[in-house]
Amino acid sequence: MATGPTPPSGVTTGTGVYSGPGTSVSVPNLVQGTTYSFRIWARDRSGKDSPSSSRTLVGTAETMSSTVTSLTYGGAVTLSSRLTRRDTGGAIAGVPIQLYWRKVGTAAWNLMSTRTSSSTGTVSFAHKPSTSVEYMWVHRGSTSFVGSSSAVLRVGVRTVVTGVVSRSSVALGGTFTTSGSVAPTHAGQTVYLQRYAGSGKWTTVTSKVLGSTSAYAFSVKPSTRGTFTYRVYKPADADHLASYSPNRAVKVT
Repeated sequence: MATGPTPPSGVTTGTGVYSGPGTSVSVPNLVQGTTYSFRIWARDRSGKDSPSSSRTLVGTAETMSSTVTSLTYGGAVTLSSRLTRRDTGGAIAGVPIQLYWRKVGTAAWNLMSTRTSSSTGTVSFAHKPSTSVEYMWVHRGSTSFVGSSSAVLRVGVRTVVTGVVSRSSVALGGTFTTSGSVAPTHAGQTVYLQRYAGSGKWTTVTSKVLGSTSAYAFSVKPSTRGTFTYRVYKPADADHLASYSPNRAVKVT
């Protein structure tokens, strides 16, 4: 065998792959996406070589793109790829391309879908991830092409933090409640009540551990008059990006 489009010219050139009585051989350690050329001879008992047969397997290349790189839980991302020949850059049509995924922070890849490349070599697939995920397209190769894989693409998923206030105005000395939930469930994790401090800054007022239903409720007793804006912050974790509830304003009279 030889790397590139030209097969070895003789038995003693190139890289030896196999010598023996078998009728087939698996060639290990090929580099994905690389073009390889092979030539084979049969040698009889007298040591004479037959006319040779050759075959070139063309390397391939895959792209990876997505409509978004982060989204809110419940949203969808469309993953796309284009498979081309390394030698000419031309599209490879009508071949299977597999989409793999893994949860961020894990090692094992899982097959999500197998698509067939179009006349322009493209494939796409829409997915609604429930947690932050990494994706990769893979073409396994064929009798004409050496397989390849795309770059790994990460799509981060934000939790959904809902939030309402029990009243929009309250007398000084009174209390109001801001409550909501986090989806998907993050029971046992901590959320933070924040108040806007001006100039783009927020200060943390207090915190609370989410209950068994992933819900929270804060009772707030303002100490001064004015109009104040609150939100609830859910920090990032191994599964999800950081997220915030909608801003809620309360007037203290």
